[in-house]
Amino acid sequence: PGGGFREQPTGELEQTNATAAAVGYLTMAEAIGREQSQRAAAFLLRMQAPDGGLRAHEKATGGDLLSAFTGMLTLAGLDSSHIPNLAAIARFVRATARPAGGFSASGLDPGTDIEYTYYGVGCLAILRSVVAASGVGRRN
Repeated sequence: PGGGFREQPTGELEQTNATAAAVGYLTMAEAIGREQSQRAAAFLLRMQAPDGGLRAHEKATGGDLLSAFTGMLTLAGLDSSHIPNLAAIARFVRATARPAGGFSASGLDPGTDIEYTYYGVGCLAILRSVVAASGVGRRN
């Protein structure tokens, strides 16, 4: 009802990653309509947490790098008019980068992980692509 998808029909919460997977599948199957894609995009935009990342679900208190990556990738594929607060996401991604290299799941996680490093690099690539496509930061 909120525009997102759940991992299972009986699941309580709509989730960022389940929504990304469902939208990806429906897009590949050419089975997603404009209304459904608009509702999914609105759901994903609502998942942006005060820390700048995207939350896994509405009850999560903060963002995580996996949800930020899948949510941003999905939003970028849906429609360029659905853009989260890029400066906030950039701050979140920067907070997950570790001085010795690599990324962690969130700014509160002191360790690094190869999986989250993948998501961190992916987020940086998406940010660069969205910024370049939107003209944000271009000098006049």
